[in-house]
Amino acid sequence: MTDDAPAPETTAWPLPAAADATARAWLLAGAPPGPVPRQAASVCLLRDAPEHPGRVEVLWITRGRSLAVAPGALAFPGGAVDPVDRARRRDEPGPPARFAVMARAAARELAEETGHVVAAPTLRPLARWVTPEHEPRRFDTTFLVGVLPPAADPEPLPPGEVHEHGWARPDDLLDDVLAGRRVALPPTRAVLALLARATGGGPGGVPGGGPGGGPGPGPGAVPGGDPGGASAVVGLLAEQAVLVPVVPRATWRDGDGREPSVRGVDLRLPRHAGEVP
Repeated sequence: MTDDAPAPETTAWPLPAAADATARAWLLAGAPPGPVPRQAASVCLLRDAPEHPGRVEVLWITRGRSLAVAPGALAFPGGAVDPVDRARRRDEPGPPARFAVMARAAARELAEETGHVVAAPTLRPLARWVTPEHEPRRFDTTFLVGVLPPAADPEPLPPGEVHEHGWARPDDLLDDVLAGRRVALPPTRAVLALLARATGGGPGGVPGGGPGGGPGPGPGAVPGGDPGGASAVVGLLAEQAVLVPVVPRATWRDGDGREPSVRGVDLRLPRHAGEVP
């Protein structure tokens, strides 16, 4: 796991016209400081597909249609950190470290949303993304990855905040996003790309490559393909994890040449964000 200083912004991710009104208003207002983000955690739960030897699947959810943030979007179980996650346990010499808090929050949210129970210490680091400053509700989300316990029932309990759920190969989910069959925010897309490469695929279903057979894995990608089951995938992902926060920033699109009120808006991503397909 690496935790180096952030790299300069290098990648532009275009915001869809329907999603950039808030960003445009923020830019026209002079890009004021955004609200302090709330700490949150999300977990990518992996399993070895019972009917397909060698296939690794991830538990996905679709967010409830009535939620204020990203209703109906493809996501992974997770939510904001609660005081109980920060509380010192009797066997601890002091307050828990930040990652321990994130792991507790991820395990708690997983159980609350899906009924799956995993031990927080078994969860490993994956990535960390912060909501851009132009958004009125901001989260500093640590993504973790873990394995479904061998004896666990693979079917989640009936959820409340979750509209749909299921198990799928990460590259199949990414294909759905790229084809417009599902909607996913940039952090989810980036994490799916990491998972797809780690489990033997890539954006567009191209093993180890970019969309349409383009460039290979970017920063934080896991090489090798099919590394030997869900547990091995978790280990490889943890070794490559980058927990330096990815903080996208809205900017006017370069070379647009139009008035600010109608110019396109991009999200600028730092180098360590890797690829956002």
